Amino acid sequence: MPSLFAKFFSTTESIPPLSQFAAVFVFGSLILMEALNLVKLRLVSRHSRVKIVHKAASLIKASSHVVYDTHPDIELSAAKLTGLQPLPYKTTAKDSDLAGVIHDSSGNFGTTMKDFQALYFISSYSRIRSCFHRECVGLPGATISLREDDGSISECVNLGSYNYLNFSQTTYKIESIKEAMQKYGISWCYKGSLATSALQVHLEQRLSEFLGTEACIVHSMGFDTNAMAIPCICQSVGEGSTVLICDSLNHASLVSGANLAKRAVGATVEVFTHNDFEELRMLLDKYRGHDVVIIVEGLYSMDGDILELPKFLELREQYTFRLFVDEAHSIGCLGPTGRGVSDYYGMHGTIDIQMGTFTKSFASVGGYIAGPATLINKIRREVIHYNACALIPPYCAVQIQNALDEILENRERLLQVRKNSIMFRNGLKEIGYVVYGTYDSPVIPVLLYNPVKLKPVADELRRRGIAIVVVGYPAVPLVSSRIRFCISSGHTEEQLRRILCHMKQIAHLYCLRHGHQKGKNQLIETLKAIVSPPIHPLIEHTDEKAWP
Repeated sequence: MPSLFAKFFSTTESIPPLSQFAAVFVFGSLILMEALNLVKLRLVSRHSRVKIVHKAASLIKASSHVVYDTHPDIELSAAKLTGLQPLPYKTTAKDSDLAGVIHDSSGNFGTTMKDFQALYFISSYSRIRSCFHRECVGLPGATISLREDDGSISECVNLGSYNYLNFSQTTYKIESIKEAMQKYGISWCYKGSLATSALQVHLEQRLSEFLGTEACIVHSMGFDTNAMAIPCICQSVGEGSTVLICDSLNHASLVSGANLAKRAVGATVEVFTHNDFEELRMLLDKYRGHDVVIIVEGLYSMDGDILELPKFLELREQYTFRLFVDEAHSIGCLGPTGRGVSDYYGMHGTIDIQMGTFTKSFASVGGYIAGPATLINKIRREVIHYNACALIPPYCAVQIQNALDEILENRERLLQVRKNSIMFRNGLKEIGYVVYGTYDSPVIPVLLYNPVKLKPVADELRRRGIAIVVVGYPAVPLVSSRIRFCISSGHTEEQLRRILCHMKQIAHLYCLRHGHQKGKNQLIETLKAIVSPPIHPLIEHTDEKAWP
C-alpha cells in the first residue's frame, strides 16, 4: 500500500493537508466503487456481461445524438460559423463508431493502458471527460467557439491553445498561402524516401540559419520527431552504448524515444528529479567516461518553468556530455529574437542538439531536429518515419516561413506575449492562487490540488466565457491537479483583466486561495472562503495598484 501511494500521490510540491486528504479519500472511494462493480460483473455469466456492455453502448449512443436529432438548427448555426456543410446526426450510428465501448465485450483488442491507469480511466477520467473533449467549431485564435453539451455554441476567450504568437488568427501574408495551395496543391501525396520538395529543402536551410546550426531536418509530425530521432543520437552497442539522462518531467515523446533507444541500440536510460542538479551531478559522476546525452525541455508545458540553461552549461565545463533540448514550447516565443531558450539567456549556439515543433508558435504542423551535419544525415538515412511518412503539406511549409519572416522583422508579438504573461501571472498571485513557472513564461499553471475540482472549475469558467485546459493524473501527480493557462500575444489587456476578475470569484467559490494560507490554520481559512460571498464581475472594482 505505501508503494502504491508513493507511485500515484508522491510529489516534490507542497500540498495543503486538507487538499491531499480530500483527493486521497475521493479517489479511494472511486476505486472501491469500481472494484465492487468488477466483482459484480465477475459473478454473472459472460452472456449477461455482454448484454450489460451493449446496453451501456446504446445509452451512450442515444445521449450522443439525441440533441442533434431533435434540434437540427444547432448544426445549421455551427455550419454558418465554420463555413462547412452541416453534418447529419442520426441515432442509427453503427456500433463500430462505438468501438471504445463495444470492444470490451469481445476481448479481442489490446489496450495501451496498464493496470492502475485503466482503472483510473474507468472510475475517474470517464466522469470528467467532457473537460478534455470539447468540440471546437471555429477558429482557435485569441477567442474560440465551443459546442456545449446541449449543442449550443458558446464564444469564449481562448486560454487553452498553444497559440503564443497568435499566428493561427493572423492574415499576415495570407495570399502567399493561397498561392502555394494553387501551385502545389493540398498534399505532396508521396513519402520522403521517394522525393523531397524545394519548399522543404528551403525551410530546412532557413531553420539551420535561424538556429545557428550546421544542418536541420524537418518531419511532418512533432511527436515522432522526438520518438524516432533519439535512437539516432546514440552510439551502437559495438561503439559503447550511450547513456541518456532524462529530466523526470520530460514530454511523452521524449520518454518514447528514450525507451526505443534502450530497446533498439542498447542505450542506458537514467532519470533525475526535475531541476535537481545534485542528483544530476551524481549520475554524471557515475557515468564519467561514457557517451552521455542529457535530455531536457526548453519550456516545460505542465509546470511552466523555463530551462535553467546556464547551470547545464556550467556542468558541461566539468563533465563531457551532449545537451539535447526539446524547444517545442520555447521556440518562437522566448528570447529577444524568438530563437528559444538559448536566446532567452543570451547564449545562442550553446546547445548541441535542438528539437522543436511548428504546432505552437508557428501555427503549422511538424517538427525539426537541428545540430551537427553528421547527425542530421544519419537521421535522414536511418529514421524510417522520415522516409515512410508524407512531407509537410506545402501551404504549412509556407506558413512556417511566413512566421519566421514576421518574427525576424517585427518584435511586437514577442514583446506582447511576454507583457501579457507577466501581467496575468502577477494578477493570479495577487488573488492568492498557487502559480507555478518562471515569471515571464506564457504557460501559467494554477494549482487546484484536488482532482474533484477539475470539472466544476472548467465548467464554471466556460459558463463565464473562458476556455481553459485542466490537467490531472497521469499527466501530473494525482494531488497536483491544475488549470493550465496559455497566454497569446492576441489577448488584450482588457480580456485578461476581465478573466482575473472571474478568477477572483472562482477562488472564493472553490476555496483555491492556497497562496494566502501559508502559516495559518487551513481549516479556518477554508471555512472563511466558503461563507464569504463572491462578488459579481459587473460590480467588481479592481485596484490598479495591485497590478504591475
